[in-house]
Amino acid sequence: MHRYAKLAIAPAALALLLSACGGEDPASQPSGNTDVKADVKIVSCDANAWTQDAVIEVTNSDSGPWKYVVGLTIKDSSGTKSEARFVKNRVEPGQVIKESIPGDTPLRGEVTCAVSEAKRMPPQ
Repeated sequence: MHRYAKLAIAPAALALLLSACGGEDPASQPSGNTDVKADVKIVSCDANAWTQDAVIEVTNSDSGPWKYVVGLTIKDSSGTKSEARFVKNRVEPGQVIKESIPGDTPLRGEVTCAVSEAKRMPPQ
């Protein structure tokens, strides 16, 4: 009789474990990284004698505070690249941050900027 009891317990335990795999309802979780690039606007992108100056606006469109990490790729007409990085630890809901961020590699002539990375992370 004990052998049958053990066989009955194993499937019940397995069913319980599998039922927990579904996780939480996605609607109850914060939106986190859903289309974060839409929160980033490039205001200007210019080359100067030493580097590039990219001005961006980051708007927290979510309902909670987030840390924002934004990367820009800056290219000149020959395709040479420079990178620029923005990090703000805490951006409140609806808050707009306008910031000038420099590129890391000298480029000459006309330049273009594009958002290469945009992430929301829990604020610290």
